Amino acid sequence: MLRRFPLAGKALDVPPGVRRFSVPPYVIDYEVVDGILGVLVVRHARQHDPDIATDPGDGFEDI
Repeated sequence: MLRRFPLAGKALDVPPGVRRFSVPPYVIDYEVVDGILGVLVVRHARQHDPDIATDPGDGFEDI
């Protein structure tokens, strides 16, 4: 779906340019830059929203 319609996801306020697409039970945060779709985060919908702007990307949730 995102391959054909990369702007289908909801635009997030922060950080600018990031979009969110839901594929239950998963949520995908991504951005499109110069026509290239880059996946930033794929998580289960029950997990906390990551802070994409400051997340170190180590893959672990803070508990």
